[in-house]
Amino acid sequence: MKKIIVTLLIMAFGLSLTAQPALAGSKQRYRWQGVAIGVGAAILGHSVYNSRNESPSCKKVAVYNHPCPPPHRYGYWEIRKVWVEPKF
Repeated sequence: MKKIIVTLLIMAFGLSLTAQPALAGSKQRYRWQGVAIGVGAAILGHSVYNSRNESPSCKKVAVYNHPCPPPHRYGYWEIRKVWVEPKF
C-alpha cells in the first residue's frame, strides 16, 4: 500500500514540474484583481500600522482627584469572619 502511495506522489510531483508556463494564461488577464488585492492589503496595513503607532500620551485621560482621608479615624473596629455563600 505504501509503495502505491509513494509512486502516485512521485508521479504527481513529476507532472507538476513538467507543466509548461504557457498554460498559465495571459499576463494581462488578472491585472485588475491583483490591483484590487494590493490596494486592499495597503489599506489594511496602513490601518494596522497607525493603530500600533498611537502613543498613550496622545489620548485624553480624565483625571479624578479623590479627597485625602482624615488623618485620625476615631472609633472601634471589630473584625469578624462571616461565611458568605458564593453566587454564580
